[in-house]
Amino acid sequence: MIAPAGRAWPAALAMLLACGGGDTQAPPVDEGQPVVAGCQDAAIAATGALYRVCFPQTWNGELGIYAHAYVTAGEPLAIPDDQLGGQPLSQVVNGLGYAFGTTSYRANGLVADLAADDVAQLVQEVRHRFRPDPTRTYVVGVS
Repeated sequence: MIAPAGRAWPAALAMLLACGGGDTQAPPVDEGQPVVAGCQDAAIAATGALYRVCFPQTWNGELGIYAHAYVTAGEPLAIPDDQLGGQPLSQVVNGLGYAFGTTSYRANGLVADLAADDVAQLVQEVRHRFRPDPTRTYVVGVS
């Protein structure tokens, strides 16, 4: 049975991250704000896009970025709180040992070009703000 489009993506993200890269290499050591288990919300200064980054208790050094689907123009910006099996996607991804990041994008509506830029800026924000940097980053999106 094929899952409805709205339900297939969380499972795909979880399966992708469960496969991982096969390496068990430790994340690089670097200077900066240390990684702390739990979620932190902020905004990207250049665009106003909201974002959330969540780190697990034991981080494998890799980052999963979730690019959410269309949100109707005119809706207020909000960090997506999508779920898989009744559990927030951030918890599912963290449970696999990965850090999790997502963004509201800077605007809602048909903004795929801006959304792609905001996802790229989120990755840069995580690399700049948190240390150590992720060794690998996986981006998964839905529409």
